[in-house]
Amino acid sequence: MEQRLPQPAIVVAAWNRPLALQRLLDSLVRGHFPADTVLHVSIDHFFEGYDAVLQLANGFHWPHGPKVVDPQPARLGLRKHLLHCGGLSARYGAIILLEDDLAVSPWIYDYALQALAFFQADERIAGISLYKYAVAESCLKPFEPWQDGYDNWFLQMPSSWGAAFTAAQWSGFAAWLAEHFLRLPTLPDYIDDWANQGWKKLMAAYLLSTDKYVAYPRQSLSTNFEDFGAHANTRGLFQVPLLMGQRTWHFGKWEDSVAVYDLHFEMLADRLKRICPFLEQLDFTVDLYGQKSKAFLDRPWVLTRRRGGEAKMSFGAEAIPHEYNVFQQLSGEALRLVPSVATLSAPDPLELEFRDHLGPAKSTALHLPARRMPSISVVVPASFGEYDHAAAIERLLLESYPGKELVMVTRTDRVSPPAYGAYEQGLAQLVLADGSLFESIQSGVAASSGELILILAEGAMLQSDVLLRLARIFHQFPGLDWITGLPLRLAKTAVPSSQEIALYRWDSARFAAANETQLQVYLPAWAQVFRKSLWMKAEPGAKTLGEQFQRMARVALPQVADLHIIQGSNRLLAGVPSCWGTGPINGSRKYYHRHTPILWKWHRSKSDYKPVLRHDASNDTWFEFDY
Repeated sequence: MEQRLPQPAIVVAAWNRPLALQRLLDSLVRGHFPADTVLHVSIDHFFEGYDAVLQLANGFHWPHGPKVVDPQPARLGLRKHLLHCGGLSARYGAIILLEDDLAVSPWIYDYALQALAFFQADERIAGISLYKYAVAESCLKPFEPWQDGYDNWFLQMPSSWGAAFTAAQWSGFAAWLAEHFLRLPTLPDYIDDWANQGWKKLMAAYLLSTDKYVAYPRQSLSTNFEDFGAHANTRGLFQVPLLMGQRTWHFGKWEDSVAVYDLHFEMLADRLKRICPFLEQLDFTVDLYGQKSKAFLDRPWVLTRRRGGEAKMSFGAEAIPHEYNVFQQLSGEALRLVPSVATLSAPDPLELEFRDHLGPAKSTALHLPARRMPSISVVVPASFGEYDHAAAIERLLLESYPGKELVMVTRTDRVSPPAYGAYEQGLAQLVLADGSLFESIQSGVAASSGELILILAEGAMLQSDVLLRLARIFHQFPGLDWITGLPLRLAKTAVPSSQEIALYRWDSARFAAANETQLQVYLPAWAQVFRKSLWMKAEPGAKTLGEQFQRMARVALPQVADLHIIQGSNRLLAGVPSCWGTGPINGSRKYYHRHTPILWKWHRSKSDYKPVLRHDASNDTWFEFDY
């Protein structure tokens, strides 16, 4: 006899986002719920704004049943707080778990109740998602599961943007976690990069280790507004339309469904064989996004879009979903069945379209194949010193970023470097130019083909992965034209101080008052990154680099980035006189540097500074801050 499902409680996990919480509660109150549905609001402890969130939760009228406000006495953090909320399933028998940056369909409870009842006895199902992916988290590309006739599909990925659990489903995860917390299995690279403060990484490890899955809907009952928070780093990328009308659901079991996907958002090979009988006798891994690392290419063959190896079969990649290209055996070379050992050891860098997108993407933009990360030209101007071009080329080749170019400017009285392999690959070019440093830079910029220009001093080499980091910033902030990066300096700490950042902030008044020496000191050529279009928009006729920067500033002011652009230079800040005395702050500079908020606010109100670009190391993301 089938066990009767307890009436699920609505559990909301809240933090210091009162506007987000209000939006979620407003969407819940418009929903259709049976009488006596419990609303349990758990509030993690914090300092600023805590009373506002607590007051909102206490004052909210829940017309569908009892309301429980559960403020935590001490800060738990994201992981412990969500584990606490999930553990409430033992108290209520079943729960619908919602974070505060979500909004929900009016029919969320109807779906959750039916799905929980259908799957509660299936030990392979670890939970019910109320969210439907439109973008694969593994590569941030469009995703659409195979249409097999059922209203649900299966993914070996936990749902953090709206989920439902029975007490038994959650207790199975909790018991596994207690035993394996310190010994997680090998996870896909993109999950391994997630912050350890989250609970989703732990549940992904649980699903992988136990071969369990989450049942997902084909129409979303929840959506993610991605409000900025301690662990939120995107806007608009994962927002999906909600189901706004009642319907009858037709569920399918895991063993009967074709639409079953692994942690890489790839269909299981045995399910692909069901719709492609000509693959039945082959032992292969499915890697149609080309993102799986070697650890997950554990079968003799791989069906992939990455390069390498002689193809036994090949298909096009024009259709959506991409399994249809194989099902229909569309002609082409994009998807290839090749020996696993013959493929590239890492995902093909030329496929880097959305993999590192962390900015305000819209779902329509994700379907534009021409939308790529920006190309970057590294311009090395000529000087009278000796310079080892070979070392620069070798360092450039180590950069994993595909859209790179090295433009080396040399004088006609110097011996040209030999034709290294980088020249033949089109990764580097040599430009001859005599004259001043500025004329050398002008020649290099004119010859470059990249959207972004990074000027690099002779004798200096790039930090590891700095090109990818710069591309991420400009891709995330499409209105950004110019970064003045903090140059390398001798310091006791790698974290730039507020005083150091302040010295490199420029507004229109400071540009107008600065002389050439000050411009050279605080806008050194070798710490600037800008769009080539900005250089071209500046008024022609500049005689010096400082004058060129002043003309560029009339189009777009630079933003200071919490980023060391280069390493290896012998230029240091020690002994350099400050030019921060210009502008309205003047004699109050020392108090400004002593973190006096009222002076910051006053000074900021009298200027047109651009925000500072700060780095969140825990999530490896960037944000703008008016500091």
